[in-house]
Amino acid sequence: TMHIVTMMGLVPNTDYHYVVGAESGARSRQYHFKSASDTESLKSRPPLTYAIYGDLGDYNGQALPSLKKATLAGELDMVLHIGDFAYDMHSDNGRNGDAFMRDI
Repeated sequence: TMHIVTMMGLVPNTDYHYVVGAESGARSRQYHFKSASDTESLKSRPPLTYAIYGDLGDYNGQALPSLKKATLAGELDMVLHIGDFAYDMHSDNGRNGDAFMRDI
């Protein structure tokens, strides 16, 4: 299921925590993100650091360990996956797609 949300009134450079829920009462684990810095703060800091990748692969995803390490270390301001989700996401009753999405 895809969830789409519009967030307004976020305070710059602030950590936010959230869960995704269903009408049935089911809830996800807690996730988090940090809002963007304000314009003045951006002028006085180094350029933003992006990780941009495509065709990452799951079985031979050689870039994945370094991407995870940089993300967990807080070295990236944004991560963009630009495409090539060429896996058979529904095979093995969806387990193949689930594994790939967890890995990325």
